[in-house]
Amino acid sequence: YVGHGVISGWSDGIIRFHEAGVLQWRSAGLAHRGGVCAIAWSPSFIVSGGPDGTLRVWNSATRNHEAQFSEHRGKVTQVRIDNTKPNLIHSCGEDKTVITVDLRVERRVTCHSSQDSQFQNMVQLTTSENELLTCDHTGSVKFWDCDVPEPGMRSALSVARSLHAAVCT
Repeated sequence: YVGHGVISGWSDGIIRFHEAGVLQWRSAGLAHRGGVCAIAWSPSFIVSGGPDGTLRVWNSATRNHEAQFSEHRGKVTQVRIDNTKPNLIHSCGEDKTVITVDLRVERRVTCHSSQDSQFQNMVQLTTSENELLTCDHTGSVKFWDCDVPEPGMRSALSVARSLHAAVCT
């Protein structure tokens, strides 16, 4: 739910917009072949991730496609707009990478990788340095400092195998 409606990504590859009080969906057209795997919203733009490893940026007001980044080598499993710097987009994927792109310079600014399992989800902490937290299907949780361009994981811990998603408030 965003503002006065719902934005959703579908397995047919289309992002749909449902405005409150309007009975029909609006669409931005085909966003990703093979489906929309991840989506994030801000008042200025929408970011989507697909199974082909692409990130696409859409204008929130006009729904027009504005940029594309082909950074991942597999399915994008999560996209996040940075908590404090909305020009930064964070993504993680099945290729075991956490990538940050800067919309101002239209390029990747950091890429962190793991030798462990594929990332399933990611959140950004709202305390301290706003680190990214990823989890994988084995129950491993990793903390990443996205302000540091050199690859590196700050710490890791193992939790119960039943972890499927994480939410930070």
